[in-house]
Amino acid sequence: MHITDIIIIIVQFIWGSCDFYIKKNMTANEEQADKKSYKVLYGITIISLIVGIAAGWLLKFYNIGGIYNDSIYFPIIGIIVILLGLFIRLSAIAKLKQYFTVNVTIREDHKLITDGLYKYIRHPAYAGGILSFIGCGICYGNIISLIIIALPYFILIIIRIKNEEAILTEKFGQDYINLQKKTKKLIPYIF
Repeated sequence: MHITDIIIIIVQFIWGSCDFYIKKNMTANEEQADKKSYKVLYGITIISLIVGIAAGWLLKFYNIGGIYNDSIYFPIIGIIVILLGLFIRLSAIAKLKQYFTVNVTIREDHKLITDGLYKYIRHPAYAGGILSFIGCGICYGNIISLIIIALPYFILIIIRIKNEEAILTEKFGQDYINLQKKTKKLIPYIF
């Protein structure tokens, strides 16, 4: 086992601990507008991570589907991408403060946040999550584990964004429609 393997495990533990804390402490207590998509997202996320990480280790061991041969660069790049994604996600959550919950919920006093990262994209917490999942896949230098880890999460996030944006449009009306015209969902100026 290389030092990079140990660092990958530590970084993934930190990432998982942060998301576990968020799930445990930032769940809406009130009537939840979108309880089902969160449960599906969380369940499939856990399964794809477990299967993808296991596949990453096994495929690396048997050298199947590898995009590198024992290079230190892919694990380092993957770790950097995980940490960048985590930083973006936590920054976005901190900006939303009390308005952030893991289940899509609109509070009575809810305000539309349009500064900070939200000035550039409408869903920076999701963008950060996607980056972390991509980074996790990159760590193993294996295209198969990258797809197993990142693709299900990305698809579910796109579905969740659609549900969330319908709820936000209902609550904020033309203000949210105007925000949609000015900003992209996940990647500034692109998507």
